[in-house]
Amino acid sequence: RDVPVITNVDVLTTNNTSGRIHIKWLKPIARATDFDSTAPGNNGYYEFRLMRASGFLPAVAVFTQIASFKNTYYGLLNNNSYVDSLLNTADSAYTYRVDFYCDSGNNFKGSTQTASSVFLSATPSDNKVTLKWEEHVPWGNYRYFIYREISPSNFVLTDSTGKRTYTVDSLKNGVPYCFRVLSKGQYSDTSIVRPLYNYSEIKCATPVDKEAPCPPELVIDTDCIDAENSLSWNNPNLSCADDVIMYRLYYKAQQSDPFQLLATINGASNTTYTHTAGVTEFDSIIGCYAITAVDSFMNESLLSNTICIDTCQVFELPNILSPDNNGLNDLFTSLPYRYVKEINMK
Repeated sequence: RDVPVITNVDVLTTNNTSGRIHIKWLKPIARATDFDSTAPGNNGYYEFRLMRASGFLPAVAVFTQIASFKNTYYGLLNNNSYVDSLLNTADSAYTYRVDFYCDSGNNFKGSTQTASSVFLSATPSDNKVTLKWEEHVPWGNYRYFIYREISPSNFVLTDSTGKRTYTVDSLKNGVPYCFRVLSKGQYSDTSIVRPLYNYSEIKCATPVDKEAPCPPELVIDTDCIDAENSLSWNNPNLSCADDVIMYRLYYKAQQSDPFQLLATINGASNTTYTHTAGVTEFDSIIGCYAITAVDSFMNESLLSNTICIDTCQVFELPNILSPDNNGLNDLFTSLPYRYVKEINMK
């Protein structure tokens, strides 16, 4: 306690140009040999110099003096609080220390340890926001209180945690939410005021669904005579998703080919599709299929299971013919046939 002790770095205002932080510290405990103005080296005035650096103390911290407090008599040097203004508290943390001098500023007595503001970050996702924060302080913070804005400048306590991360869920996608964190801590020295409370800046985030739904499970029933595949799949909204609005069906003629979009099926409850071959006997339903689910934020799931139809030959011969030139069954020919390139007949 022969040097000042910093106790608070509290964000008052969040702004990228006019942010404010309140810094507080304790005076050193006076000893006659140190603070007697008649003692050698203690001539002149006593002084606190408040120093500031941006961020969380970089490897080579660049501290700038932002305020100075002086008095000829140490007993009257009672300045221990300062509001730092015109800061970008929205985007940056700030670190402070207090230097102590006497003998008209020529005799350096010592400094507080450095202490930063609590800096909050917010990461939005589907119906939730994950909060994380960081601070570098010489005291121990053991509890953090999460506040949420319910109306302009009106924050209410949501919860508390001993960790430096917290997820707020059950939020609405597309709606902005604002939060701030209040840290609670103390020094081990019981003579120092406790607990110490310090607010972070205000951080806002808008939940958005970036998570793809689970893929459907595909089933295919093939009708080679009518040359069509009847496809069906489950509705993910009934099991592992909540906002699927459409499906994308993919097809490729050969297993080595890339999938191409065959059809888009709107509506989560529409879980069937019939793929029919073209009008000629060479049009094919042979190939591979897969399907995806798409949610309301256009997040597309992974491909479902792939099903390949690799054979669907149709070839039937008549068991009678009547070559009487009446135009019916005059020639011996296949009845329906598909996917047959050629035949040999005896």
